[in-house]
Amino acid sequence: MATTPYTRQRPIFRTGYNPAFDGTNGTIWPKNTLYAFPASATIMTLYSSSTADTTQLVLVEGLDANYAEISEVLALNGQTGRATTLAYLRINNLTVLSDSPLGNISLGTGAATGGLPANTYGYIAATDNLSAAAVYTVPANWTLRLISGSLSVGGSTGSQVATINFYSTINGVRYLTSKIGSVNGFQFFSYNPALDVPEKTDIVAEGTMSSGTALVTSTFNGFLVKNTL
Repeated sequence: MATTPYTRQRPIFRTGYNPAFDGTNGTIWPKNTLYAFPASATIMTLYSSSTADTTQLVLVEGLDANYAEISEVLALNGQTGRATTLAYLRINNLTVLSDSPLGNISLGTGAATGGLPANTYGYIAATDNLSAAAVYTVPANWTLRLISGSLSVGGSTGSQVATINFYSTINGVRYLTSKIGSVNGFQFFSYNPALDVPEKTDIVAEGTMSSGTALVTSTFNGFLVKNTL
């Protein structure tokens, strides 16, 4: 049977932002904390910080214990939360499918306070309606072929420097794949030749500001290429 192009290759675009990047090491995602990956596959709970968010549907996309892609749709249940049916080792995307929730949406484990779980693995800032994090894990049997990326820093003064570290974790070893220092402005960088990232690799961008706070955004894009047909 013929294999369609989409089953062999599909585009990937990731964008993340941190609205208050400061001198404490943090990940480029709107929660403004340092992201930590789950230690093992587990059932998670989806929350909203607003008690009024009780019907909106959210698509959860992630990876199971074998790094295979899994997904499900959950209805919000305010600060009470709604448990997933599947056990997730990694969370790659959260997307609101219906209406517009009022609160911040969090997916994680542990005791929750005001709709925020102790361990947060997926997060949508209020009104964004999708997760915006410079965090991604390559699924099993796929290679991520990176083509380009960008970094933007918007501080209150021209002397503030953002130092961003791009890490890739492969087989438990964390590699510093790129370090970029940027003053206010936008940087675009291409990978020529393209950079191939193997299956089951965790990718995350984090760093600090030299002083004060700034809005920092990061993107990367490329293709997922099937390892075997």
